[in-house]
Amino acid sequence: MAEAYIVDALRSPTGKRKGSLAQVHGADLGAHVIRAIVDSVSYEIKLSLDAMEAAGIAVRELRAFGGGARSPLWLQAKADIYGKPILAMDVAEAPCLGVAILAGVAIGAFESVESGVAQMVQVKQIYEPDPAMHRQTQEKAQLFAQVYPALAALTHRL
Repeated sequence: MAEAYIVDALRSPTGKRKGSLAQVHGADLGAHVIRAIVDSVSYEIKLSLDAMEAAGIAVRELRAFGGGARSPLWLQAKADIYGKPILAMDVAEAPCLGVAILAGVAIGAFESVESGVAQMVQVKQIYEPDPAMHRQTQEKAQLFAQVYPALAALTHRL
């Protein structure tokens, strides 16, 4: 697991995408940066999932499609960090499939959106969280949750 974090690369109140690279060490800087990107995006999404659950919204599983669903390493990392199954969908462009289902309903090919989804949406693979890895990632998720606001304010001033 990488010991580096990319902070504030996804969301920014200014609309500018900036980031901070923190806690980099070791001989293979390139590998650390790549893993930092993978883990930090996942930790940032975890902040949103935690907020949803704190608001009473139960999240049982997550579905992945498009570019984010092409990396088995990243999908497993997400499952481990979130502690929830990640379902990799068997569709590269989910919005296009959604439009096709709506069009199918409009022309009578499907009785309903639910019927179209049942016929057209398929799960390619399910990534189950590894309980040991989930426990290991939670300390890092807590650190990320503390580092994020501390560095975000400084990052926007740079």
